[in-house]
Amino acid sequence: MRDLVLVTGLAAAVFAVAASGEAAPAPGTHVSFQACPIAQDTGPRTDLCFFTEYQGIRYGLSNPTDWGLAQLRHRVLVEGRVIEGAPVCGGVPLAGRYSVLAELDDSCNKVVPEDGKVPGVATGVFDRGTPEQRAAAIALAKRAIEDPAVSLLPAIPEPAPPPAPLPPFGPRQFIVYYPFDSDRGSGPDMNEIWQLVRYAVAADARVILTSYQGSSLLSDGSRMVERPGMARQRVGKLRDIMTGLGLPAGAVELICQDQAIEGDGVDDWQNRRIEVSVVPRR
Repeated sequence: MRDLVLVTGLAAAVFAVAASGEAAPAPGTHVSFQACPIAQDTGPRTDLCFFTEYQGIRYGLSNPTDWGLAQLRHRVLVEGRVIEGAPVCGGVPLAGRYSVLAELDDSCNKVVPEDGKVPGVATGVFDRGTPEQRAAAIALAKRAIEDPAVSLLPAIPEPAPPPAPLPPFGPRQFIVYYPFDSDRGSGPDMNEIWQLVRYAVAADARVILTSYQGSSLLSDGSRMVERPGMARQRVGKLRDIMTGLGLPAGAVELICQDQAIEGDGVDDWQNRRIEVSVVPRR
């Protein structure tokens, strides 16, 4: 059954590309390009999805949770590797990242109406939460009918804090990756940073933040280089977040690589990063 699902997904991906009149790129092919995102309406009770087109090929746009969502009126820098699997928003799936570029571009304004060919994905706790979360959200909504103030309560209660870190303590490492020309880390990454701060405080650790910025080699041979100072901007913000969470300022060491790492067109998004090293002193 699993093989049948995979074959079906591959066939659909090939069909989506074939409809554009171009040959499907082989799995493993690296692509890096700048383009407008295109919004695809997928019907009621589902969110829009986004895709983009490059050299006649439709590529689905997907990022890890809270890493950044495509926006109309802003171009995207797509850096990824073609993978096998079901289509994403009707396009070829990629493993990698896309960055929403800050500059406005009013030409990026295309919305494709629903056509029944691209399935939508329901989002939100009412549709995608666990049974317990959905039940709690529905109960909260019913209570809000009688008492509107209840609507200000969180639909998903905050989880209990994890237990305090205990010895023995050893070194830990983590990497935060960043969109192009951005200092915003994702929510999941910042949750990991919070856990590392708790660990570092408990271990009386020294924390070393090594920050890099990069350039991206695009598939057409051109190059995009991050603006000067991005490595310092990122590491300064992350230091402030960590000290704001309780890490002593004297425990943090900053290392900045101001020269942009020269990308080679293969996963260049990985050059835009901060390496976090926690070295316990206990």
